[in-house]
Amino acid sequence: MSAFDDVERAVSALVASQLSQVQALDRMEVDVTSWEAGFLESCLKQLQVGRALSQKQIEVLNRMSDQYGVG
Repeated sequence: MSAFDDVERAVSALVASQLSQVQALDRMEVDVTSWEAGFLESCLKQLQVGRALSQKQIEVLNRMSDQYGVG
């Protein structure tokens, strides 16, 4: 097993964790703004192709999670 394999597994775990948070926000039964809805959709698409979110995107998701009581 190479260091690359370790990094690949860590990134996969990170993406899975982020995907779980975005899906929880996407499933909530509250009205979000149109910007928030578009942001969640964009994050879902990004994660579904295996790309991790940026630090800024994570910060926005965390604020939304706190605001809407998710996670």
